[in-house]
Amino acid sequence: KWDKKKMEGLGGDDTESLAWELPTISIGELKQLGMPEGDAARFVHHYNLYARKQSHRRDASVDYANYTTPDASRFVQYEDIGDCPHDKIKEYLSKLVIVKLNGGLGTRMGLHIPKSSLELRAGTSFLDLLVRQVEYINDTFGVKVPLVLMNSFHTDTQTKKLLQKYKDRNVVIHTFMQSRFPRLFKESHSLVPSKTDKDYSYWYPPGSGDVFTSFQNSGLLDLFIKEGKEWVFMSNIENLGGGVGRLRFKLLNEVFNSGRDHQFLMEVVERISTDTLGGIVAQLPNDHVNAVDLASVPLNALPALKDVRKYGYWNTNNMWINLASLKKRLEEGLELDVNGLQRTIDGQSYIQLETPAGSVVQNWKKEQLTMVIVPRYRFQEIKTTSNLFLLHSNLFSLNLEQGLLFPNPERNFPVLPLVKLDEEHFGKIEDYQRRFAALPHILDLHHLTVFGDVTFGANVTLAGTVIIKADQDGCINIPDGTKLENKIVVGSFAVLNH
Repeated sequence: KWDKKKMEGLGGDDTESLAWELPTISIGELKQLGMPEGDAARFVHHYNLYARKQSHRRDASVDYANYTTPDASRFVQYEDIGDCPHDKIKEYLSKLVIVKLNGGLGTRMGLHIPKSSLELRAGTSFLDLLVRQVEYINDTFGVKVPLVLMNSFHTDTQTKKLLQKYKDRNVVIHTFMQSRFPRLFKESHSLVPSKTDKDYSYWYPPGSGDVFTSFQNSGLLDLFIKEGKEWVFMSNIENLGGGVGRLRFKLLNEVFNSGRDHQFLMEVVERISTDTLGGIVAQLPNDHVNAVDLASVPLNALPALKDVRKYGYWNTNNMWINLASLKKRLEEGLELDVNGLQRTIDGQSYIQLETPAGSVVQNWKKEQLTMVIVPRYRFQEIKTTSNLFLLHSNLFSLNLEQGLLFPNPERNFPVLPLVKLDEEHFGKIEDYQRRFAALPHILDLHHLTVFGDVTFGANVTLAGTVIIKADQDGCINIPDGTKLENKIVVGSFAVLNH
């Protein structure tokens, strides 16, 4: 039941009255759980935003119906941006900060270590390559671009231990920890932890959107502005394609030298069918743009937003933000979407209130925002083993000197293949690794779907469209040296090598 008076009269001393007729949550109560006052106030505020959203959930499609596709004039093609003048690269880099989001454990893939410590090649992790990327820039151009990692309470201790190996490298690494919010019981929406609970399983990192306030609270935002830094480049730590630049530094040139009076640059890619975990780019009724996280959209509104023809661009979570502009909006009150995500742990259902980082874009006006349509290689997300399969494959070559992955020039197609590996059999890293004697050669692959108990031998080649589906109680073994091109393989069999 909803109380209209409470909806219209939110406020109070240290309490924001909840819009639901449910147990009131006060800032004081959250402080007793050990939360800093600022975090407690944000949590209560997010809860009320979520409550309002829930109160209108049946009619949510009406709100989303007002969303439109941003006009084509609002986008800039990556290839239309000029290369950065070589004599300006050092100057621009000296005014830049790199922030990487490092809060995830990759639990969906069965990981209990920071996702950044996952090996991309034998003996080389995502974190190794990231540090080398920044070090290479510093060495090459004689600058001191700082690298900042936002850790969560899940990743902070392990990451700090890993960072010890880089202490003699030519890169200054800062860390800060994002906030910690309490879970809610799904049915009652009451707090899970009590003031005596120390169990971290009752808490969670409140989404990538927490990076902005936590960055400010760490003191690093003010420090970098004082040091003369002007822009920050933010992206997910596993997105090795999301670097500052390779040779031409086009995006660096765009933010510093385009002649546009912009304060925010958002990288987007052309959307493909496998883009389901993340955000579409939509225009709001107030002419602002937002990256709408599909996980937060009610089912009755989802079909319209899934229309790739209407919403054809996808948020990469690569953002270039003017530091002074970010500071101003934090002081004014940053607006972020609040998503109530359900999590089930040991049979118990909980609600987590999370904010996606991409939704921060709605705080900048049309004339302050530039959206750049970038090549797909700048968006290499690692949410599933299907994503990892592509990066592990021969579609990419690794340049250890620069810490970069480069698309294999021998592939004759401009886009990556669509790969869907069965989550039940391939979803965990351990299962994924044991099902491949060696990764197949996929330079000419367009689409791969694998479902069921399937294993691959060595020196396998997949080309065109390949679908492999094992019977429910059977298995399929693809033997060494097999080439499958435009084939559908179904049933249950094992071919023995001889």
